Amino acid sequence: MGWRWAFLLAAVATLPLILWGRGGPRRRREGAARPAEGVPVEPLVVLAAAAATAVVGGASVAAFYVESAVAAGVGPGPAGTILAVSSVTGIGFRVLWGAMGDRSPRLHVPLLAGLMAAGAACFVLMGRVSTPVPLLAVTVLAFGSGWGWPALFNYAIVSRTPSAPGLATGIAGTGLYAGGIVGPLLFGAVTEALGYSAAWLCVAASAMCSSLLMYVGGRWLERVSHIRPLLPRREAERR
Repeated sequence: MGWRWAFLLAAVATLPLILWGRGGPRRRREGAARPAEGVPVEPLVVLAAAAATAVVGGASVAAFYVESAVAAGVGPGPAGTILAVSSVTGIGFRVLWGAMGDRSPRLHVPLLAGLMAAGAACFVLMGRVSTPVPLLAVTVLAFGSGWGWPALFNYAIVSRTPSAPGLATGIAGTGLYAGGIVGPLLFGAVTEALGYSAAWLCVAASAMCSSLLMYVGGRWLERVSHIRPLLPRREAERR
């Protein structure tokens, strides 16, 4: 059938969900629309910029990885297999980082900044490695670091803004969507002009910027807020 029909069928499959969502009951609660007080907007904007520059890497991998690997000399079959295996291992890495963050909330910011910096190194290598086994190792690490941070990112923000977690993640999460849209477009433009190696270098530079912004914005948010665990086990046990 071809990939165009696959995308068309996937779009059609979402129509029942759209209709179901529109037909649901609408409830209005008094005071629900009141703006939250004391939400530190400025550091959240910095974190949104960090997310935007960080998600460029993950979005570019999803869009161009196989074509980049094939251009480097890897067969289409092995390239697709490497991408699939790395995607699965990336899920495990996200769970691991979340568990670490749950146990040590103070590690949120340095861990996130470190993951983004490690992702930058992986993106540099991704544009230079051309044999399957080393490329598999680099790609697994790239998914675990450069694309393994979003869940911990949201957790860190929610735990520091307990009075308005939805508003806080909405501000910071804007960067996720902006970077996801703009990133592949820029990657494609750089690839067309300079090649895949240069494009991966640009992605790596963006990831390094995100690491710096994450550290600055995260520490700023810590100074103006306090961390509240999502699952206060000790308090629950006392009750």
